[in-house]
Amino acid sequence: MNELITADSIEIVASNECVCGHYLVPTDNFCAHCGRDCRMVIDASISARHLVHPSSEIATDGMAGTFQKIADNRMIVLAMILFLGPLGFLALWCSRRFTNRAKVMVTASYALLVFVLPVAIIWFWMDLSLRPLVDMFGK
Repeated sequence: MNELITADSIEIVASNECVCGHYLVPTDNFCAHCGRDCRMVIDASISARHLVHPSSEIATDGMAGTFQKIADNRMIVLAMILFLGPLGFLALWCSRRFTNRAKVMVTASYALLVFVLPVAIIWFWMDLSLRPLVDMFGK
C-alpha cells in the first residue's frame, strides 16, 4: 500500500461501497456484512486493490491470511463440511463469500441430515421391526 491514492481511486472506492458502508471487491455478489445483493454496484474491470479500504484489510500473510483465503473459497468450504463435518463450519462462518442466510441454511440442513434424519429412521425401523415382538410377548 505504498502507492498514492488519487481522486479517481477515491471515487472508485466510494462507488463500491455497500449501502451499509462496508467495502466490496469485484468478486463479491453479496455484502459480507449485511448480505445485500451488490452485483450491480461493482464493476468487475476495476482492480481489487483500489476497492479495499486500508482499515478493512485482513492479514494476507501467516496462518490468519491463509485461513481467510481458504474460507473465502466456496467450493473448499463446502468440501470441508462434507468431508470434515462440523469442523468445516468454522470456515463457513468465517467466510465472507456466504451470506448470513446461506450460513444458517447450510448449518440447519447439515443438522437435519446428520442428527434428525438418522434418529427418525432408527425410530421408524425399531417401531416397524420390534412391534410384532412386543405384541407377541405382550399377550
